[in-house]
Order: sequence, then C-alpha cells, then structure tokens
Amino acid sequence: MLKMPCAWHLNLKNDLKLTLMMLQYIPDALSQFDGLNLQVIVLGCTSASFAANRPNINIPERYQYVKFISTFDAIIAQIKKTAAQNIMLFAPYDQYTINAEVELLNSYGINVAKSVSLNYVDEIRYIGEEQTYRYFLKMRSVECDAVLFSCTALYTLKVIRWIKAELDTNIPLLSSNTSIANTLNDLYQNYSRQGNY
Repeated sequence: MLKMPCAWHLNLKNDLKLTLMMLQYIPDALSQFDGLNLQVIVLGCTSASFAANRPNINIPERYQYVKFISTFDAIIAQIKKTAAQNIMLFAPYDQYTINAEVELLNSYGINVAKSVSLNYVDEIRYIGEEQTYRYFLKMRSVECDAVLFSCTALYTLKVIRWIKAELDTNIPLLSSNTSIANTLNDLYQNYSRQGNY
C-alpha cells in the first residue's frame, strides 16, 4: 500500500488542497515498489485524477513505461461500455470539485443530468451506506442512463446491491472502485488473450 497523506488523517476541508498534496507525493510513493515487476499502476483517487492546476510530477524513469490508469480513466472506460450518455453523479466533494468533474465528463460527451454533493462533517469514510442510499432515493426520479458514485473513499458496494435489489433497476450503477476493478479485469482479460500474463 502506498504511504501518502490521507484525507482521513489530515481532515482538510479543501478538496483541492488535499488533492494537490497527494499528487506531489506520487514519486516518493512509487519508490516503495522498487524491485517489483509492475504491469499497471493505478492512481486510486478520483478527484486527483481530474484536478485542475496539477503540479508537474517527476515520475521516476523506471516507472515511465508502466501502464498508468487513473480512476477517472477507469470511470470513462466503464461508462463507455454501458453506452450511457446521460448520468447522475453522487460525490462527497465541494462544489468546485464537482463542477470540475462534471466539466470533464461533458468533454467526453457524457451529460450529467444531476450532480449531488454528499455532505459530511469530518471525513468521507464516515459517510454511511444508508446516507448515500437515502440521497439516491431522493433523486431517483431524475432521468438518466447510468448512476456514478464518485470517490474511492466512498462505501458503495452495499448501496449498489440495495438499489439493484430493492428498486429492480437495470440502469448501470457505477462507482470509482467498481470502475477500477472492472477496468483492471478488462485489462487482465485482454493481456491474457495476448499471452502476456
């Protein structure tokens, strides 16, 4: 696991400030993998994947040829697999960060019919599944082709199961974490077919 400053410990209110600080730690974090033969590196923070005004990051040369996937890359890949063009977005970000994500999604031809900021007091990890589920129930009348729960620190697996079971919906329900997992699985399947694994 990468040792980087985490929102859970820093308790910063400004998403952008935390995101930029995490990005600056990437070269040091990568050094923890020295000696391993990596095929893929994942940036597992959704908002860091699309932060504006990112600092220039000097990736050590030995990692410059490893496939790099950001969480946002994974989200886009999975939305494209569903062919969704009109989504609903739930995220525990400040409005500035949500607006940045909406703008970037729009640049990929994905319209955000509704974006919902999941409020929290201290830390994202304390947003309970029930709270996220209740937010969804309030907004479920919004017409969309897919729902995205954005943020890798957000607990969403139970929420997705509850929505599927209780509402009997076929609308794709995506999260940052399921997008990463499915994109890595797709990549593994592709490499396996080519005999690279």
